[in-house]
Amino acid sequence: MKDQGKSKKQLINELVELRQQTDELKATKAERERALEMIQHRDAAIRSIRNVNRLIIKEKDRGRLLKGICENFTNTRGYYNAWIALLDGNEKLVTTVEVGLGKNFLPMFNRLSRGRLPACGRRALMQSDIVITQDPFSTCQDCTLADKYEGRGGMTVRLEYNGKIYGVLAVSIPRNFTSDEEEQSLFKDTARDIGFSLHKIELEEERCRMEEKLQSSYDRLEMRVEERTVELAKINEELKSEITGHKRAEEALRKSEEKYKKLYDESNRTAEVYYSLLHTSADAVVIYDMEGKAEYINPSFIKVFGWTMEELKGRRIPFIPESEREATMACIKNIIEKGKAVHGFETTRYKKDGRVIDVSASGSRFNDHNGTPSGMLVILRDTSEKKRLEAQLRHAHKMEAVGTLAGGIAHDFNNILQAISGYTQILLMGKEPGHPDCNSLEAIKKSAQRASDLTKQLLIFGKKVEIKLSPMNLNQEVREVSKMLERTIPKMIDLGLHLAKDLNVINADPGQLEQIVMNLGINARDAMPDGGRLLFETENVTLDEEYSRVHLGASPGEYVLLSVSDTGHGMDKETLGHIFEPFYTTKKMGKGTGLGLAMVYGIVKSHGGYILCYSEPGQGTTFKMYFPIVNTEVEERREEKKEAEEIPGGTETILLADDEEAILDIGKDILKRFGYKTITAQSGEKAVEIFEKEKDHIDLAILDIGMPGIGGHKCLKELLKIDPKVKVVISSGYSASGEMKETLESGAAGFIGKPYLLADMLKQVREVLDRDL
Repeated sequence: MKDQGKSKKQLINELVELRQQTDELKATKAERERALEMIQHRDAAIRSIRNVNRLIIKEKDRGRLLKGICENFTNTRGYYNAWIALLDGNEKLVTTVEVGLGKNFLPMFNRLSRGRLPACGRRALMQSDIVITQDPFSTCQDCTLADKYEGRGGMTVRLEYNGKIYGVLAVSIPRNFTSDEEEQSLFKDTARDIGFSLHKIELEEERCRMEEKLQSSYDRLEMRVEERTVELAKINEELKSEITGHKRAEEALRKSEEKYKKLYDESNRTAEVYYSLLHTSADAVVIYDMEGKAEYINPSFIKVFGWTMEELKGRRIPFIPESEREATMACIKNIIEKGKAVHGFETTRYKKDGRVIDVSASGSRFNDHNGTPSGMLVILRDTSEKKRLEAQLRHAHKMEAVGTLAGGIAHDFNNILQAISGYTQILLMGKEPGHPDCNSLEAIKKSAQRASDLTKQLLIFGKKVEIKLSPMNLNQEVREVSKMLERTIPKMIDLGLHLAKDLNVINADPGQLEQIVMNLGINARDAMPDGGRLLFETENVTLDEEYSRVHLGASPGEYVLLSVSDTGHGMDKETLGHIFEPFYTTKKMGKGTGLGLAMVYGIVKSHGGYILCYSEPGQGTTFKMYFPIVNTEVEERREEKKEAEEIPGGTETILLADDEEAILDIGKDILKRFGYKTITAQSGEKAVEIFEKEKDHIDLAILDIGMPGIGGHKCLKELLKIDPKVKVVISSGYSASGEMKETLESGAAGFIGKPYLLADMLKQVREVLDRDL
C-alpha cells in the first residue's frame, strides 16, 4: 500500500492536519451561513422600510401608525420587541405603544406615567445619535425591562422633526445587530421618517381644529342674529301696546331704529370678517347652494383651478373626473342630507386647462337664520406638490437601499472572480505558447474580466468606486466621444452637437464621463432602429431654491447641464420608474445587462450632481445631468505610455490574510512560484496572532479589508502596534475610497483591487518590499 513506508508518527501528523483542514472548512461554511443570514436580514430590513413608508403615507391615526410600526419591527425586521413613548413639551407622557412585551410592559408604563424615563431614553432625548446598549441585562439595573433583555441588545433613539422632539423609540434586538453600522443607519432613518409622520399628523389635526372653530363661529353668529331678531320683534310688540300718543310712539320708534341699526352694523362687521377670512384663505374655497351650484369662489380657487366667478356663477363646476364621481357624490350626499362634515377627503380634480391635480377636500353644510339648510362650504387644498415630493422621497430611499445591496453583491462576486481569474492565470503560466489548452484558458480569463467589468458597474452604482477628479471642460469630452459614436451608429441617425460657448469648468473623472456619454449614445441608437436624431447639448445653468424644493436630490447653485436627447420610441411612466435600477432592462435577452443606466446614475451622484429623465411613448427621450462647477482652469491631460515590464520575484516571507480559502491558495501558489515564502491566515485575529510570533521573519503582510471579525482595518492597527515599521498591502473588491482610503492613510503601504491580475499583485508586492518606509 501507499502508506506502508510511513511511520506511525507521520500518519498521526497527517491525521491531525486533516482534522485541522476539516475544522477550517466547517468554519468557512459557518462564515458563509452567517453572511447569508446577514443578506436575508438586509432583505428583511428593506421590506421593513417599505412597510413603514406605506404606513406613513396611508395612516392618518397616530395610534394605529405607531402600533403598525412596532409590529413591523418585530414581524419583519427580526426585532424581539419595540415600544414608543410620546411626550409633551414638559417630557410628560402623552401616549405609549408597545409590541412584543404584553403584560411585561406594565411596570415600564407605570414608570413612564410618573415621568421617569429609563437611562437609555434620557440619553436619547439629549442627543441626535442612536443610544446603543450592548448588554441591558447587566448594565441597566434601573430598568424594569432589564430581566427581559438577557442575551439581547438594545437601541434607543429620539423621534423629532424640524427641531421638535416628539418622544423616544426603543427596540430589543439580537446582540450582533448592535455593532452593525448599516442596521443603525436604517434604524435612524426610520426614526426620522416617524418624526416626519408625527409632524404631518399634527399639522392635519391643527387644520381640522381651525375648520371646526370657523364653523362654530359661524353657528354662533347665526344664533346671535336670531336672538336679536326675536328681541327686535318683542320690542316692536311692546311699542304697539305702549303707544298712547304721537310723541311717545316716535320716541319708541327712534329707540327701536337705533337698536336695529346697531344690530345691523354688528352683523355687517361680523360678515365682513368672515368674508375676509374666506377671501384671503390660501386654500381654494367654494360656497354652493343646496343644488350644488356655485355661489362664491375665492381668489385662491381662481389661482389653482383657472375658472372665474363670472364663468361659474349659478353653475355646477365641471372639474370632477369620472373616476372620482361616485366617491365624491357619496361625500356630498352625507353633507347635504345628513349634515355630516367631511375632512381630508383625498381625490383628484380637473383644472380649466384639462390637467388633473391631487387635492384634499373638506366640506360642511350651513343653515340660514331660520335654521334651514341653505348651502355647503367646501375647502380644497392642492396636494400635488406634496405627493410628488413624497414619491421622490420613496424613490430616493429605494435607490439608496438598492445601491447598498448592489455594492455588497459586487464585493462578494469579486472574491469569486478572483478565484476563477487567479487559477486561470496560474494554469496559463504553466503552459507553453501554442499549447491546445491556451485558447480555452484565455477565453475563461476574458470572461472573468467581462464579469469583473460588470461588478465595476455595480460598484459605480453603489458609489463604492474612487473617482479621480480633475478640472475639465465638458465640451471637450463630448466632442471626443461623439467622434467615436459617429463610427459606431448607423448613418440614418443624425448626430448633432449644441455646445455652449464659455462653458464653466467642472471637477470630474474624464473616464467616467466618457462612459456616461457612450452609454447614453448607444441606448439612443438602440431606441432608433429606423433612424432619427441624437443631440448632445451643454449650457451653464443656475438651480434656485424653488427648483430644489420640488426636485428631491437637487441643491441650489451653479451647474453645467449636459442634455442627451433622441427621437426614438420613448418610454412609458412605469418604465421610467425603474430605469436606474440595476439589472432592469427592456432589451431582449442577451442584448443588455441592465447596468448601463444604473452606472450613469451612480457616476452622476458620485460627482455631486443631479440627473433627470423625460420620456413619453413615441416622443423620444431626454436625459438631463447637472454637474456642479468649480472656479479653476482646465489642465491639459497627457496620456502616459506604459511599457511591458518583467514580472519581479523575491525570497522574502509574506503573511497573506483573507477569509476566502481559494484566494489564499492562489496567493500562496503564485508567490511560491516567484520565490517568496508564504504564511496564510483566514482572519484578522489569526494574522495578528501569527505576526506576534513571527514578526522578525515576516517582511510584508497582505490583508483583505473585508475579513469577518476585526477585519483588515483594525488588523492593520494591531500590526502597527506590534511593529510600527511593518509593511502592509491592503486588498479589496471596493476601490481605494471610504474605509480603504482611511486604512491607507492609517499606515498601509499599498492597495490591490480585486479581482487583480497576478502580475499587478506581484509588482505591487515587489514595489512595497523595495520601498524605504
